[in-house]
Amino acid sequence: MQDGLGGRLRQLRTNQKLKQSTVAKLIGVKSATISAYENDIRTPSFAVLAKLAEIYGVSVDYLIGNESESESVLSHLHGWQKDFVVEIANLLINKYDH
Repeated sequence: MQDGLGGRLRQLRTNQKLKQSTVAKLIGVKSATISAYENDIRTPSFAVLAKLAEIYGVSVDYLIGNESESESVLSHLHGWQKDFVVEIANLLINKYDH
């Protein structure tokens, strides 16, 4: 996992096989804004950070580097529970990604 905010955002998005456009729709910004966040060109507001943390199933502290991946919200789940949460999230994203 990359250390900076942008690297963490990109890694989380790609791990969940999400497009920048999908994440942009979910938080109400343009795809270019997601790209700017991931390339450390722009810094998201706290409200946007909170939305991104919710989408990716991690804490804001994890996103900004104050918490390691092993301390993130999903890491407290057992393997099948984590898989289930990710599967449900992907189903919802696919349903609303039109």
